[in-house]
Amino acid sequence: AHLTWATSPRSALLTGRHRLRLANPSALAQETDGPEEDAGLVGRGLSPPSASSQIVSFALPVLGACLAEPLLSMIDTLCVGRLTAGGASASLAALGVNAAIFNVVACSTAFLCTASTSVIGSLPPAAAVSTAVISSLPPAAAAAAPPYPPPPAGAARAFSDGVFLSLVIGLAIGLVIQLSCGPLLSRFYHLEPGTPVFHLACTYLRIRAMATPAATVTLVSAGVAFGLGDARTPLLAVVAAMLVNLAGDLLLIPRLGLAGAPLAT
Repeated sequence: AHLTWATSPRSALLTGRHRLRLANPSALAQETDGPEEDAGLVGRGLSPPSASSQIVSFALPVLGACLAEPLLSMIDTLCVGRLTAGGASASLAALGVNAAIFNVVACSTAFLCTASTSVIGSLPPAAAVSTAVISSLPPAAAAAAPPYPPPPAGAARAFSDGVFLSLVIGLAIGLVIQLSCGPLLSRFYHLEPGTPVFHLACTYLRIRAMATPAATVTLVSAGVAFGLGDARTPLLAVVAAMLVNLAGDLLLIPRLGLAGAPLAT
């Protein structure tokens, strides 16, 4: 079940499986993409998936992972509107301004995910196993092959460099938001200083800005996973974040008001 369908780096990216490492890289020359490959799979009792099903199985989890920021803001909006005891209108107004700000931050830092995917995907892959090589393996050797071999050489260094860069960018963005919270809300979003909405918006903004480094590191981590062909892990991370955010909102917003929403996020 762990043998990949891929016979090229392109198709390996779509399968979401790590490619098996060959002791003899020259076996790559034996790769085929045609009837011979399909015949080998059918002969082993397997049927190759269609290209469209491979694309859909990879694209849908990627889409879900990319919706993390809007989904977290949507959960906050729902919980603030339902759970805030009095002053819900002011809280929702302040939350709407902050949702717009952090959507801009998310769009401005999305290049971290794209760049990480491109860098990891361009690394020399572990040699893909051709149909001819798989068919020639005895059952014992095939069973002894590790299902998930190490990622391509250089992936760990690329990941560490990306995490460092994302931390620097996240800290810089968070610091700028902390220092310019008041002018940002008054000049760009026309909130009057001293009003309840301004105070609530500033509180939310400063609390959530502290998580900006974590958000940028998450973008790099998702990009590396996409580059390795793993779209499921980022999707599971988004689902876990949504559940934790929802539980935190339900617990904190009735006690702390709007300030509980960024703490949960």
